Amino acid sequence: MATKSYLATAFIGEKEVSGAFGSGEFRSSLNFARRELRGYQRLAETIYRHEVVFCNRRGLEDIVAPELEFGILTETKDSETGIVEANFSVTSTYTAEDFVSDTRDAFLSFAAEDFGEQIASESAALVEGQTASMPWHKRFEIWNCLTSYDLYGVSTANQLIDGVRELAAALADGRTADVDGVSPVFQAFHRAERNNLGRE
Repeated sequence: MATKSYLATAFIGEKEVSGAFGSGEFRSSLNFARRELRGYQRLAETIYRHEVVFCNRRGLEDIVAPELEFGILTETKDSETGIVEANFSVTSTYTAEDFVSDTRDAFLSFAAEDFGEQIASESAALVEGQTASMPWHKRFEIWNCLTSYDLYGVSTANQLIDGVRELAAALADGRTADVDGVSPVFQAFHRAERNNLGRE
């Protein structure tokens, strides 16, 4: 006679990462564990951001692109021998490309809400043309900074487009590194602001 228990969980490589995002408790009901798992999957971007980016920021250049695997860990215990066997069944994955895409989509959503879909699309296209060949973590950093365009003083569509054009020009010239801890996105919007003031 054997009994089974189920745990909704997520792994990056050999590391289990679900503990901070769920109960971490085995369930006697598989359906209950599956419902819990759906909650984890909705947190995919948050888990990836924390585990892969924030926890590895000190070595950002060396970050590989690991895959986040969601699934059900099943433990089967033999009631006679007490031996427990574990099996992890992957139900879905979340990759670095998914992460970059979600961050880009966040920028598009904010920009479309503030300035309309056409401006948002035009802005994104300018950036995408210059970032396509970059490593995933560089693309993430750029899109992540762009989602905070309002912190750079952007309040009009023209300011957004001007800043993104400056950014695209900088990326085309290979200026992708932080300067004195300031991101290339901030630098681009600051240059655009100075240029606009010079025209007045």
